[in-house]
Amino acid sequence: MIKLNSLLTAESPSQRVARKTDLFLLLYQIGQELEIPAARYQEAEKRYGSVITYLDGCPILGALQPHAFPQGSFALGTTVRPLHGEEYDLDFIYLLRGAHPQLYNQQQIYDSLFQRLKGNGTYASMVELKKRCVRIIYANEFHLDITPAVSNPACQQGSILVPDRKLKIWKPSNPAGYVAWFTPIAALVPRAQQFDKALPFGRHLVTLASAEPVPAQGEPRGILRRAVQFMKRHRDVYRENNPQLADFAPINCYR
Repeated sequence: MIKLNSLLTAESPSQRVARKTDLFLLLYQIGQELEIPAARYQEAEKRYGSVITYLDGCPILGALQPHAFPQGSFALGTTVRPLHGEEYDLDFIYLLRGAHPQLYNQQQIYDSLFQRLKGNGTYASMVELKKRCVRIIYANEFHLDITPAVSNPACQQGSILVPDRKLKIWKPSNPAGYVAWFTPIAALVPRAQQFDKALPFGRHLVTLASAEPVPAQGEPRGILRRAVQFMKRHRDVYRENNPQLADFAPINCYR
């Protein structure tokens, strides 16, 4: 039997590194094409900041020590440009640290957030109720999914509780913990010294603050984030080409 290795041209160590470098550079360039346009990203940051400022100004919500932070693709750095100009979404948690789940039920927390937004002349016509979040729709641009949450007193690992309107229960989630787990893995780089200068890989930092900013779009993506972006684009294309299977397409789910 002829072994596959015997059919391959022998490579020197430097040739192998050069080939791998070229491959990763090609993947990086493809990844750049999946990025959201800088202007649209900056607009999302601006909208995010405006909404948080307005919510924090609520006498009810503001008294419950609110802490807002991105979750999902924006927090992980794996957002991709939608196909054919569809809207993309920015997910963030609005954690009310002063609201104990035994003192406030799911509907109270949800209603407080919803009523605050409905009471604003700008947001009133843009608000839509979802199962676990309140969505603000910026037509033909993007939408903000705001998930209210309270701290989980039963967990010492930073878990939170989010309301499920349909089931009328608190459901545990830990998006910040997921980002903390994902970040150091995504910071890993190929074991070749030449990659350090050839590729813009690096660590993706998440700032902790009262209202955490949307991670900068220009920060290095790294191999893992690019791989996730490629898989998401494959999902989008496959779903478009197979509409009868659209309901089975994996969703972006971060715990």
